[in-house]
Amino acid sequence: MKSKLFLIALLLVASSSFVSAQTSGEYILVNNKQVWVKASGLEHRKFLQPLVILESGTADNLEKFDKVFHQVAEFAPVLSYDRLGLGKSDQADNPITETGRVEELRELLATMHLEPPYIFVGNDLGAVFSRAFALAYPEEVVGLIYLDPVSPSENLESLADQLNEEGKDGDALLLDYKALQSKMLTNASSGQKEEVEFALGMLANEQLTWELDPALQIPLVVMLGRKKDIRTFYNPISSDGKVLNEKLIENRINYFEELTSRQPNSTLLISSNSARYLPLQASTAVSLLVQQVTLADPLRRIWSASRTLDPSDFKRFISDLRTYIPSFLLSERDLNMIGYSLMRSDLYMHALVLFEDNLKNHPNSANAYDSYGDGLFAVGRVQESLEAFQMAVQLGEEENHRDLALFIKNLKRSEEALSN
Repeated sequence: MKSKLFLIALLLVASSSFVSAQTSGEYILVNNKQVWVKASGLEHRKFLQPLVILESGTADNLEKFDKVFHQVAEFAPVLSYDRLGLGKSDQADNPITETGRVEELRELLATMHLEPPYIFVGNDLGAVFSRAFALAYPEEVVGLIYLDPVSPSENLESLADQLNEEGKDGDALLLDYKALQSKMLTNASSGQKEEVEFALGMLANEQLTWELDPALQIPLVVMLGRKKDIRTFYNPISSDGKVLNEKLIENRINYFEELTSRQPNSTLLISSNSARYLPLQASTAVSLLVQQVTLADPLRRIWSASRTLDPSDFKRFISDLRTYIPSFLLSERDLNMIGYSLMRSDLYMHALVLFEDNLKNHPNSANAYDSYGDGLFAVGRVQESLEAFQMAVQLGEEENHRDLALFIKNLKRSEEALSN
């Protein structure tokens, strides 16, 4: 019970009750419930451009993500919202569950006509719901960022036992937090209390896990705050409280070091800022992480899109991709390689889309003309392929291209096809 009181206080210290930033937003009616939402860039969102979704922490409203929201809005469409029972949103009718939170968000996104893909940024308990969404709908999520995620190592009874074994009084923390816990619970709303109890229940029942399906090949970034000397809204934490907090941070870092070491495409970052306050104290660092994940592995996205989109939509996707992915991440060589891979998979029209895009962005490239000619020839547009090969030969001769012989061979192939 002592550890439970401590964790309630610790979770509520970070709650949005103490965030003074003012935000603007709007209510969205979802299943007869008003959900408070803040969004930016939705009207300018490109086809299949990732939408960044900010999931606030335990008992928090969307205001804690204000700094991150405004920075992310400079380069990506972004959405933050108050979960039911928190902030300005209506109370939920049902008890909190991971599945319930995921479906509440799905219904909000459907109501707002916000199609995937999504990148989630979850702060402590918000990371739990982000992971749950990715597991439930893996085809819709292209990136995950966890900020100080609640770890199984945060069972405070175990932490107190560890301190007692080290010769320290793990139970002394109760003296500091009893008055604080009482004030926090007095000021907390019923929705905040329910979410804290949900988090406590997951820890007490050992229901918290962070494993992802290995088949979910998406970027995962875990960012942890390691500042050990924290101060509550009311008063400094005593030396006993600091000792327990130090142990909590140490255990969390050890847990996620081990997790990310075996999780594909994962990164662990340790911040000097305070745990649970990263959206406030390290907003620029968090925003840069979002940008990193937004730009991650565009070639994989192109390949995936080629398997699911028809040629017309694929062309639209590639054209829009150019507007938010820097050109140096979409090199002529890489797109050329994907194009030929698509041809080997009999996706000739998709390959032609890439070859045409490459030529548009590299109009003086002999190789781009040659590849475009290959794509045209493969779909039966032989006369056009001949013209492309002629340009490849001309440019290849001017620069003494190493593949000039191949360009000439392809040109002759087109000439022979036309003469038959």
